[in-house]
Amino acid sequence: MTDWTGGYVSDIEYVPGFYREQSPGQLDLACLLCGVEPPRRLGAGESFTYCEIGCGQGTTVMALAAASPEGDFHAIDFMPAHIARAEETRQRAGLGNVSFMEADVVALADGDGAGLPAFDYITLHGVYSWVSPAVRAGVVRFLNRFLKPGGVVYVSYNAQPAWSAIAPTQRMLYEFAATVQASSDERARSGIEFVKKMMAAGSPAISGNAVDQLFDLKKATRSAPERVIYLAHEFLNGSWQPLYHMDVARDMVDAKLSFVGMATLPENFAGIGLSDEAKTVVNGLPDGPFRETAKDYFNGRGFRRDVFVRGRRAVAADERERRLAEAMLAPAVAPEDFKFQGDVLTTRIDLAREPYQAVFDALSEGPQPVGDLVGLAHDKGASVTATEVVGFLVGLRQALPVLCDVTTEGVEACARLNRVTLGDAFRADRRLSYALATPVGHSGLNVASVEALVLDGLFQGVPETVEALTAHVCDRAEADPAEIRHDAALVSGEAAVAEQAGDKLDTETPGGDKAKREAKYGAESDKSDDASRPLGERVARSVGWCLDEALPFWRKLGLAPPPR
Repeated sequence: MTDWTGGYVSDIEYVPGFYREQSPGQLDLACLLCGVEPPRRLGAGESFTYCEIGCGQGTTVMALAAASPEGDFHAIDFMPAHIARAEETRQRAGLGNVSFMEADVVALADGDGAGLPAFDYITLHGVYSWVSPAVRAGVVRFLNRFLKPGGVVYVSYNAQPAWSAIAPTQRMLYEFAATVQASSDERARSGIEFVKKMMAAGSPAISGNAVDQLFDLKKATRSAPERVIYLAHEFLNGSWQPLYHMDVARDMVDAKLSFVGMATLPENFAGIGLSDEAKTVVNGLPDGPFRETAKDYFNGRGFRRDVFVRGRRAVAADERERRLAEAMLAPAVAPEDFKFQGDVLTTRIDLAREPYQAVFDALSEGPQPVGDLVGLAHDKGASVTATEVVGFLVGLRQALPVLCDVTTEGVEACARLNRVTLGDAFRADRRLSYALATPVGHSGLNVASVEALVLDGLFQGVPETVEALTAHVCDRAEADPAEIRHDAALVSGEAAVAEQAGDKLDTETPGGDKAKREAKYGAESDKSDDASRPLGERVARSVGWCLDEALPFWRKLGLAPPPR
């Protein structure tokens, strides 16, 4: 009997998540920033077709479909459990512009195609370096068959050479786990403990960096089982193989695809991630896959989010600037959380404080034309371009692109999907964050567990008071506020990519005002992660932050219901 899994982890579902770089708007911007014509002109609001290969539980594609009703979305996964769960959610949310298919992408590429249309966008997140060479070749045949001329492909993957030191650790974990008779998550736990023992015994081949950063079971405990499930899918696949960019680019030639740049926008700026000495070496190389790969030898990039196009059409620099100036940006964080710094690969990005404070002040009022934001920065003495404003604000996750009109249909579709997501939060699992669709920005955002339960209360008509919403959060979490003193999934934020409301009270951010926080949330607000403090008290402070800081921002993005 043939094993239908092909060595891929299939007994446990992959963790749900939203990946913003897969959104059509961000891919359009990536093309334009790199001087390449995108599939759609910004602001046109044209209909389009979109396919995600390896969609998992459909979290990303459903958020994008809800936020972009003009799109025709298709999603493929070979795991029946993923498609069954995604289809159930789709039906409950009433999304009519996305369809799910349980299928082998190789069979689709080589067979009758199951009636799939030609696509403007095809995306694969993380799949390409987890599958066998035969499947990768099938993916390329699928792209060749189903991508339109001028269409864009997003393919993200574990990138070499950054993973070279981890490969021996992965091999031992994989082989030891194969001796354990248990579910994949338990096998991953056993494998992790084994490589820890090897490291403790002094094995020079076991990467301490890998064990400390990737296999930390403390993080797995804090985020319920999510991290172990992720690690099982990451390291227990039989065809796990980090890839060099030049090899991926060569694969894509068979589908007539040319490399454009990175979906993580700041990585497209010259010199990012390179020292002055490295720039001298890299700049002496001819443009192409070899030069792009050489950058990865310096910048430590372990995960690439590559954008390819079928039919590269150049856009002149002045035309690019003009078109980007016409785009709209919406805030992607609450005003208190705007940041003037961010790390991109090995480079620290510092935004000029006074000019960008003016930009942030404008964004806090709602979506703004990029040209107006550039003008505000110029008024404060900064010589910035539309390319820089878009690249850094969107790339540093401070803003979302609003590239076409927000429709009533999109607002309603997002509300239906979000109500389903929020209604399920903490019922079947206790995750640190949940993905919601954003009609403004045509994308999605991850919100922390407290924020999700507060939004659930608002949709259910709970009064907008700290007392009422704290009671709702504790009730939904089945937590006795007088007795339970620590619940990682509810109030701790280490693994929630800075999205936990409790941590937002603790984190010093540029422009943040500690005295203001203490006045609002109590003089000891910086101790809100202290496990000795009553849960109800800590949740109340988080709820207070949601009402004061997050709720106005949520309403600007269409995430929260209007005031009653």
